Amino acid sequence: MGERRDDRGGNPLVPDGSGADLSLNAILEVMAHHHRREILRVLVDSPDHTASIDELMNHVSDLEVARTGQRPGRDQLEIAFHHVHLPALTDVGLLEYDARSKDVRYRRHERVEDLLEYLDSISE
Repeated sequence: MGERRDDRGGNPLVPDGSGADLSLNAILEVMAHHHRREILRVLVDSPDHTASIDELMNHVSDLEVARTGQRPGRDQLEIAFHHVHLPALTDVGLLEYDARSKDVRYRRHERVEDLLEYLDSISE
């Protein structure tokens, strides 16, 4: 895969913050759940790498309908987001979550983006 550049066209993309030292095993572990992969996909594809919790939950909910034919309960999904998925991604340094604005920001990581790109290529 080619060298990525950051949004400003400057230096090659370098992992940011505490996520910089993420091992491949840690990345695979945090990305093991399909909801977390989808959260990351939305944020990676967003021009400013941010989304609201509602946008992320709506995206995951719509995908669950397509995958299973059933819409997950909003309360259950919200609990899973707040107590499982967002903390898992935040703890490894991939996300920042502002509880007041309910906005989630992705902290770019080249290995994560490469893995998402690879997974997309083999699932087509």
